[in-house]
Amino acid sequence: MGRAGRLRKPELTGSHAELNTALHALHKGAGLISLSAMVRALEGAGISRSTIYDAFSSRRLPSWDVVDALVEVLATKHPQMAPEEVQPRFHRLWLSAVDEEPYAAPAPDQEASESQWFSAPSPDSPWFVAPAQVHYDPSYEVVLESVIAETQDYDGKRVWLNVPAKDRAAAKTLGALWDATAKRWYAVDPSPDLIRWRPDGE
Repeated sequence: MGRAGRLRKPELTGSHAELNTALHALHKGAGLISLSAMVRALEGAGISRSTIYDAFSSRRLPSWDVVDALVEVLATKHPQMAPEEVQPRFHRLWLSAVDEEPYAAPAPDQEASESQWFSAPSPDSPWFVAPAQVHYDPSYEVVLESVIAETQDYDGKRVWLNVPAKDRAAAKTLGALWDATAKRWYAVDPSPDLIRWRPDGE
């Protein structure tokens, strides 16, 4: 087993600093589990040890997939929290941090070359294609109403799932959803890959 302990905290500002502080606090609440333990819990998720470490200790903003996976693992270990209760807050902080990231403007020569490459052809050019005309068809609304009705019917076709914490990222990718009221995972018309988490007798 890896050694439990605090991970280095970088100097940050704004929403990224709030996100990083919240992640470190969640890590503390989960018992300061070791980096190796987090790597094992996320085995199969395609997230490397260095990526996990950077999420805590680098000044680079981690991707949402990485933050989401870490919140799943740490909140599951926390005795007073569930992942679904804290994920919305972390997502809001991450979105704010993305909005606050500085925009890296392209160099002048790069901007010029790209604008030349992607410039639209003139109407006299043999490469010019006139934009298609879009006509409204009332039948579109009939199709839309049918799709909405089918979607609303899905509530009666739920298949409940018991998904272990270590498999939640994979289950989400396969289409599993969380019912915050029932506090259970479920799927609609689940694939064979999801059926393996179906409880016996349900």
